[in-house]
Amino acid sequence: MIAVLIFIFILSLLIIVHEFGHFIAARLNGVRVEQFALGFGPCLFKIKKMDTEYSLNLIPLGGFVKMAGDSQAEYQGKIDEYFAKAPGKRFQIIFAGPLLNYVLGFIFFWFIFFIGYPSLTSKVGGLIDGYGAKEAGLQVADKILTVDGKRVDIWEDLQQAIRERKIRSNVALKVLRDNQEFKFNVPIKDKALNDQLGARRVLGIIGISPFDEIIEIKHGFWESAYLGFKKTTDLTAM
Repeated sequence: MIAVLIFIFILSLLIIVHEFGHFIAARLNGVRVEQFALGFGPCLFKIKKMDTEYSLNLIPLGGFVKMAGDSQAEYQGKIDEYFAKAPGKRFQIIFAGPLLNYVLGFIFFWFIFFIGYPSLTSKVGGLIDGYGAKEAGLQVADKILTVDGKRVDIWEDLQQAIRERKIRSNVALKVLRDNQEFKFNVPIKDKALNDQLGARRVLGIIGISPFDEIIEIKHGFWESAYLGFKKTTDLTAM
């Protein structure tokens, strides 16, 4: 039940932000907004301010903004109607909804990076037969410090550093074992895997799995903003 309520809350928040983007862009471009509704079905509550009726409906799985003259059938040629505006302004109104959803995603990532989040460390928890890590001599509980000289502290950074290599032959790892540092030249193998969105991709694999060790990662305010922006653009590119 709690999971359902959380889902409804998140969906409602996304809808409100999305529709508010259409709403504010319409207002800024001189289009009269007749209705701003959250949900569908029977109306639970409504109030009218200026020219706009705001309503909350029973089924919270959607929402809409109703603008004056937003269909050819209703268009009467008045200056405050949607189809009375130039195509560029109509585009702004349409685009503002998804744009605000992007901004919301960025703000959430910024917030998460700033307040802290749990992450697996770069310690090796298992070795897979037939892959480079085991063949090169890595052991369980080894902590990987650098990949080709680039420092890695968490598992996600380790994965990204290996998978993003343009030349997939081998990778130089610096490893901490029993308070001593060792260097390994580990062969990389290409393997076709599904990414987070289910797309088939060829990725570089060295054959390790994470250790069950979790730390909390926090970043500074402006660094979190940069990381939030980077996360948003990375997911968009994916």
